[in-house]
Amino acid sequence: IAYWGGARLARATGVASALILVYPALMLVMAGAALSELKISVLELFRELRPVVMAASMLVVTVLVVRGLMPATDVIERAMRMGTCVLAGSCVYIAAIWWRGKAVVDEVTAVGGWLVRRRAAAKSEDGKQSCAA
Repeated sequence: IAYWGGARLARATGVASALILVYPALMLVMAGAALSELKISVLELFRELRPVVMAASMLVVTVLVVRGLMPATDVIERAMRMGTCVLAGSCVYIAAIWWRGKAVVDEVTAVGGWLVRRRAAAKSEDGKQSCAA
């Protein structure tokens, strides 16, 4: 209803304004419902998110420092700066997750193991079917 009202009153600007006002409130309600369903507190949620937030913060600082240290005036220099920022930020993020978020690494490794096993199982099943045919 808020988006419709915003569109009627001020078109795109009204919809954007409604989004800015309504979306955060809806997300708070949904987050509260999710936390109660999971039976965890906000403090527990923040404790679990801390390694990822710290790694993302380190990534941002790294990218800003690299960007500040590499002046760019033309397209080639900007592309090189962007590539350097991506590479440096990625390395810092991965290192931070590896260093501070061992549980995250374990979870990613576990999911990766599931995917590799599924592909290997699918290939072996395809091989058995082709031999039987």
